[in-house]
Amino acid sequence: MTAALQLTQQANPTAQTFVVDEASVLTGIGLFFATVSSEYPITLELRPTSEGGIPSSKRYIPGTRVVAGPGTSSSITGASTSTTGFYSSPPEFKFEFEEPVHVPANSLVSFVVYTSAPAGEYQIYTAK
Repeated sequence: MTAALQLTQQANPTAQTFVVDEASVLTGIGLFFATVSSEYPITLELRPTSEGGIPSSKRYIPGTRVVAGPGTSSSITGASTSTTGFYSSPPEFKFEFEEPVHVPANSLVSFVVYTSAPAGEYQIYTAK
């Protein structure tokens, strides 16, 4: 990871912290959306993370801020429902970074997604 961090703003954030066991190069992050906004874009960033697993609230790793959705060159599609009311396989949307990011071994990193859209306009699938 680079030592130079950029300031960030956020509204309505969701984050996931993960451990990178082996030194890696990340080129992007894929998310599966259940619903997407038709009016508001969404932003994803990689952020430095404290040893307690909390992502920085003010800084992000340069080159990892990606904005997608309405008003951008990247459109996102959400899952559709079948006639039985079950979701079909949702398409993955990959937020691709401006440049590859090197993450050292044994690092805690977080990705954060946020938007100014009203609650419920963006819904992503999660797992435990």
